[in-house]
This record gives sequence, structure tokens and C-alpha cells, in this order.
Amino acid sequence: MVRYVGGLIVLFLVLSSGFAQQPGDDSSNPAESVEDRLARLEEQNASLLRMIETLEQKQQEQAKSGQSSSSSSGSKSGSGGSSEALTFKVTWRDQLYFQTSDRAFRLHVGGRFHFDFAWFTAEDQVETGPGGVGPLEDAVNFRRARLRMEGTIYEQINFVSEYDFTNQRDDRGNFLGSGIFDNYIEIAQLPIIGHFRAGHFREPFSYDALVSGNDLMFLERSLLQDAFVPFRNMGMMVWDSVLEDRITWWAGWFFANASNVNATEAQDGNYAGTVRLGWCPYYEDDGCRAIHLGAAYSYRKTIADPAGGLDFTLFAARPECRVVTPLFANTGRIASPRYQLFGAEFAAVWHRFQVQSEYMAALVDDAIWPYVGGVPRGDAFFQGFYVQASCFLTGECRPYNLVEKRPSRLKPVENFFVWGNEETAWALPKHCGWGAWEIACRYSHLDLINSGIRGGILDDVTLGLNWYLNPNTKVQWNYILVLRDAPNPASSGTAQIFTMRFAIDW
Repeated sequence: MVRYVGGLIVLFLVLSSGFAQQPGDDSSNPAESVEDRLARLEEQNASLLRMIETLEQKQQEQAKSGQSSSSSSGSKSGSGGSSEALTFKVTWRDQLYFQTSDRAFRLHVGGRFHFDFAWFTAEDQVETGPGGVGPLEDAVNFRRARLRMEGTIYEQINFVSEYDFTNQRDDRGNFLGSGIFDNYIEIAQLPIIGHFRAGHFREPFSYDALVSGNDLMFLERSLLQDAFVPFRNMGMMVWDSVLEDRITWWAGWFFANASNVNATEAQDGNYAGTVRLGWCPYYEDDGCRAIHLGAAYSYRKTIADPAGGLDFTLFAARPECRVVTPLFANTGRIASPRYQLFGAEFAAVWHRFQVQSEYMAALVDDAIWPYVGGVPRGDAFFQGFYVQASCFLTGECRPYNLVEKRPSRLKPVENFFVWGNEETAWALPKHCGWGAWEIACRYSHLDLINSGIRGGILDDVTLGLNWYLNPNTKVQWNYILVLRDAPNPASSGTAQIFTMRFAIDW
């Protein structure tokens, strides 16, 4: 098309030059004048051909790179070079995404809900004995009901905004109401530090705590989650992965007790510093064979007493169930100016098998207990650990995320489906897919007795069965045997809990 237009221009110039000599022209040398004109036309024609070749070369380069004019303008917009409208394509990669062809702009809009049932039984003294936990009643609740938006703008700016509509309780069982969860901005691709994040998000402490609630091996995390993990707080953090992503480090500064879902905190000096280091010495098969080692540390200011008393902290835990479950171990308030948290991590993935374990401890400086009328106890030390393992009966692998040093999403080899005729599909389907099936076992131990402070000892044994219908939908069943060693032996004993969850995310 370009050559055709150029040819027309040349023909027009030739014709116009032929009629430019009028009969009354007094030129002394007509033949020489025509030659001059032809030379000029040839020069103009050569110039036009060069322009045409340049245009064709640019068109070929654009065709090879697969960029249309709209995506080209989108790339310029991504780098700040243009304000033209961007073209987004819609994709489904286990979740819904909108993104430009160069991924400089990306948006995920989704959510989740987890619907839980729980049935309890316990020895009488556990419920009603001196210092008992109170009545344990069968219950049902929405564990999570969230809407989430996350994405990238201008290639380097990441953001997350997530809101939960359930009636939340904090790690101590206190009612908080609905509110925000992850809500932060992150700048990526920075020199030296890699990423900078600010807002309300999870502190870099614990392997299991950094796993999405959609991807947990059991309905709930171990006993250590309640007792030691600071989880979400407001603050700032830098992090990056190095040495071909084999090592990832995190370092953050937070308001120490801003974990409430309303994300508001006002207290002078209420700060915490948290660091984590993860190392993957072995990684093969896209994470289906991997070994993880990690460590974390946090130095934290204690909580200011609203009534003007001494600053304090406390350590408490429920069994591994959150369906209206009371605390089974609790130190109560411990007066102290500060405390430290320590964590060690191990995990391994070998195709259908995976195992993980963590040890955590808290060192409370200059503890005074009981809080009212108590005596100095020196430094108090509390600790706990868990070991858990699982196997996929259908052969799947839950891969290890090398950059973020945590497990990734499980994708069944074959999604659940049933296909047959209308009369017999319910009983004798011609074809069916079973989804993925996983069995799991965990042992958790928590010791909150030290330096004369008696918060109790808990041991949980949890058995799990998980059915993944597809990457987004699953059903989970857990049986939990709770062994309670209470500060008052008259309320020590066992409890049993059976839980079930229906979960979907998108």
C-alpha cells in the first residue's frame, strides 16, 4: 500500500513537469531543461523510495514483536511516555486477572469465603472445673469472607487491598468486628533493597504464618500461631531474594500491637523490629523437590495499660480450631517493658510428600507476675514447636515458592467432575474426575510455664483429610485431640474436636 501511494506521487510529478513548459516559454535550450527536470524527478523518486523502505522496515519490526499500535502506546504509558488509553486483556490463571500485554499494568479482583463447622466433647473438669475453659458448644461460622484487589501499576508499584466482612476476633479471642486485613503499597525493582512495603500486612515471622489461608494443610495453624506469631501489623518493610533466589531476607519496623482489623494505633514508643531469613539449599522440579531452612527474630515493646498501670504482655492459645473456641492456655498479663521472639523453620517437599516443622520461643525481660500484686520473676522463657506432614493420595505436589520461601497453591492433576446421561449420572457416571485427596497429621506442643509463671501446657494431635475439587475449591475435615495441663490440676484433661470447612477463592 505504501509503495502504491509513492508510485502515484511520482507519476503526478512526472505529468506536472511535462505540462509545466508553456508554448510561450522563451527558454533558449528546451532539451537541456527537460534533462534537468528528469534529474530532479529521479532524485525525488529515490528520496521517496528511501522513505517507503524505512516505513516498511518499521512495520515489519512491529509485526515481529507482536505489538499493535494500542499495545505500543500502552508500553509508553507504562514508562510514563504517553497518556493514551491502555488495552487490557482478561485472563484466568486460577484467579481473574486484567493486564496489559507487557504486564506493566495488572489487576486481580477476587475474594474468598471459608465456612466452618465444629463439634466438641470434653471431660467435665476441663469445662467446669476450677479454672476450666467453660462450656464447649457445637458451632458454625464464616471463618473468612473477604474481597481483595491487588495488582501492579507502572511496572514497579504493587498494591493490595483486602477487606473481611466476618465478625473477627483477635488472637486472644476478643471481638473486633469487620475490617481491613492486607492493605499496603509496595515499590519493586529497587537497587540494593529490592522491595519496599508500607501499610498493614503480615510481619515476616514464621513459615506457616506467611502461607495464605487458602493453602493451609489444616483448617488452622498450630498452637504457636496464637501464642507467639505477631502476624499483621502496621509498619514498613524491605525485602529481596538473592543468589538466584536461593536466599530471601526480610527486615521490618512496625507498631508493635497494631494487629487490630481497624488498623489504628496511637502509643509513644510502641515499636517492634522483625527480621527473617530463608534459605533453599536444594530446589528441583519447579519446587516439587525442595528443602527449606529459615530463622526469624523480633524485638518488641510491650502493651501500654490504658488504665495507667505497668506495660504488659501476655501469651495465650486456643486449640487448633477457631469456631467459637475459648482459650485453653493463658499466662494472663505479665508486667514487662519488652520481650523478644525467636523462630526456627524447616520444610521439605518430595513430590507427593511434604513435611514442615517450626520452633518458637519468647523471652520476657524483667517479668512481674501476677500483674496485680505480683513479684519480680526475672526473665521468663516460653516455648513451643510443631511437626506436620502430609501425602497426596492422588499423586499431586504442592510446590515450594522459591522467592517467597513458602508453599504455593495446589493444582489437582484432574479436577472433580461427573459426566453421564441424565438417568444414570448420579449413580453410574460414564466418566468422572476425583480431584486431589490429601491426608495429613500434626503434633503441636506449647509450654507457658516458666519462672513461677503458670499459663499451662497444651498438646494437640490433629488428623486431616483434604479434598481439592479444583485449584479454587476444597473441603477439609480435621479431628483434634487436645491434652490440657492446666495451672490448676483440677481442670486438666482432654477434649476432642471435629471440624469441617467448605472453602472457595477466586
